[in-house]
Amino acid sequence: MYISEFVKNQSTTLDTVKFYIKNGLLTPEKDGSWYVFGEQDAGDFKNIVELKELGFSIKAIKRIKELHSTSCSTDEQWMENLSIVTDELADIDSKIAELMKRKIKLDKIRTELKEKLRRQDV
Repeated sequence: MYISEFVKNQSTTLDTVKFYIKNGLLTPEKDGSWYVFGEQDAGDFKNIVELKELGFSIKAIKRIKELHSTSCSTDEQWMENLSIVTDELADIDSKIAELMKRKIKLDKIRTELKEKLRRQDV
């Protein structure tokens, strides 16, 4: 199928598909200047979407895909994937810590504002 049909079938945008092609995440065949997508490309796209939903960067997704292609079901692939997932979890933990600090500050400001308003009502 050509790119327009692929875009429609995947419920995505042309820009998204072109971005993934440009970054080497999708590698459809070419018929002259036209991209031709097959079932493998549809499966790859679904995997990319799932990994993006988990918050992985394009760089990490590319590495995961590369390992799947060259070292599928090997200790090397699993160890590298473990490292990628561990790094992602560390990043999430860091973001959670920052959000908690922000929340504490905002809660304090809210409490102060409520107190000021309460004093105004007296």
